[in-house]
Amino acid sequence: MAMFQAKITHSTLTFSPFTSESMMTIGQVALDHMKQRIQSVSNNEDNQARPLKETYAQEKLKGRRVAMSGPRIYRGLPVRDWTLRGWTLQSCKVKVASEERVVIGPTTQQASMIILTRNKLDKMWGLSPSDKQAMYAVIREILVRVKSVRVIKSGFAKTA
Repeated sequence: MAMFQAKITHSTLTFSPFTSESMMTIGQVALDHMKQRIQSVSNNEDNQARPLKETYAQEKLKGRRVAMSGPRIYRGLPVRDWTLRGWTLQSCKVKVASEERVVIGPTTQQASMIILTRNKLDKMWGLSPSDKQAMYAVIREILVRVKSVRVIKSGFAKTA
């Protein structure tokens, strides 16, 4: 019967109170709040988004077919909303979460181009002051719950 004892060969001292999971939570809260703000037609300064030009507003009310969406006619409100088909906001996800940072954004190239183009007209994508407040509330909650210093030890088995 072979016996072995683990030998710790490496340890890491981490001063970050955030784990990848807590950073994922922070990113998801910021993204959810941002989506709600965009759906309520507010820009990233928490002001009402600019109105549409009259011809485009009438076209949205009347409805139109959209490329690669089949025979369905999409109708929307005569405001600058991102919910006509729902693809743009649905593709926005928490893309990367690590102990140091979290990245949120669109997961498709088409949604990325739509956001880039629309942000040139009226900046709606990005953290607004109310989005930051929601994010800071989650950060404070996490900081109260966890320790600020963690020691992570990783070991490799050594046969005796």
